[in-house]
Amino acid sequence: MNIIYRNYQPGDEVQLAELFNLCFHQSGVGFLRTPRGLKYRYVKRPNFSPNEIQIAEDTHKKLIVGAVFSTLEEIFLDGKQLLSGSINDVAVHPNYIKIGIAKTLMIQALTFLKQQKCELSTLAADPKGHARLKLYIPLGWRDYSSIRVWISPNINFFRYLPLLSPLLFLFIPFYFYSKLKMRKIKKKMKDHGIHGSIIHPSTVGFNHSSSHNSFRNFYNKIGKQQRNGKILISDQEWKHFRKQNIRSGLKPTFIALYKKERIIGFASFLCQWIYFDKLGFKFPLATIREWGVDHSITSNAQENSQIYNFLLDLIREAALQRKCVTVLFGLTDQFSYFSRILKKKKFISTSGGVLMINNISPRNKQSGKIFKPFIMDIGEMFLHP
Repeated sequence: MNIIYRNYQPGDEVQLAELFNLCFHQSGVGFLRTPRGLKYRYVKRPNFSPNEIQIAEDTHKKLIVGAVFSTLEEIFLDGKQLLSGSINDVAVHPNYIKIGIAKTLMIQALTFLKQQKCELSTLAADPKGHARLKLYIPLGWRDYSSIRVWISPNINFFRYLPLLSPLLFLFIPFYFYSKLKMRKIKKKMKDHGIHGSIIHPSTVGFNHSSSHNSFRNFYNKIGKQQRNGKILISDQEWKHFRKQNIRSGLKPTFIALYKKERIIGFASFLCQWIYFDKLGFKFPLATIREWGVDHSITSNAQENSQIYNFLLDLIREAALQRKCVTVLFGLTDQFSYFSRILKKKKFISTSGGVLMINNISPRNKQSGKIFKPFIMDIGEMFLHP
């Protein structure tokens, strides 16, 4: 075999999609990668450079056998703005493992990030995986925070009535209890002058600049106040990822909470299909992308919790309307307060990996505690590099 290393070229997305589906579906479960989706997520995103994608190719077979994506992004760490490289989609063809391809690709990705003057790099990994121990740690990445994925089954009772009929005695009380509790929460919010709005892709009259701008500005504001990580979304990024979508599943649903026409809470989710290859079926998930509440409008923790509960109930309601059977949040374990709320709302948590950070620049050696929790893209938690 003759392996060469190069960067992305137009048309590579076809073989890259095949490589990722082969590598990331070996457990029998995963999201389907398509050439069109890869171009949308990476190649057509604002400020993309072909040098962000490192590729290994077997020139004899004209086959892409390995890849690493190193996306440049501005992040924040406790008020300090840094240029970071987000490592994603580390993959090597099963027939080409243990010959140093992954290590070479990662070294090239690091070299590229240093050339761009990145101060650090992030990735999500399987804490028990071979790659974390044998590849990422030796190259300088260190564990920063555990990641939990929070799951809420969200089945439409009446739609699945024939299947659930043997368990009616369990589901009927739960269904009416949930409806009654939601009604009480809505009334309590109304008494406080708070109301919610669900905006689906099909909502008439929504797709105009003022609404999108107010959502983006609100999310950026609470991001700077409450979080670390990729907390600021540029106008170009919002336009690409939230307005100009390539297919229906990538068109977001927005949930907004208002008090006297002022936004005080916000969330968005995409409706994405997860595939169970060995069982031969798929089902749609509501994957939460942006979320948050303005803590400044509440006077105590109880009020704050009630607003989060209202937002979560509206998310579930919106997900049902889009026929998503599960709602997914991905959080680093630093979001302890919100995690407790999710637990009380009967969300189930499972391991989503570990967030790792590599301090590339000697000027950026982190010391001491990072005080704000680190927010991550949920996609990285299911697609461990």
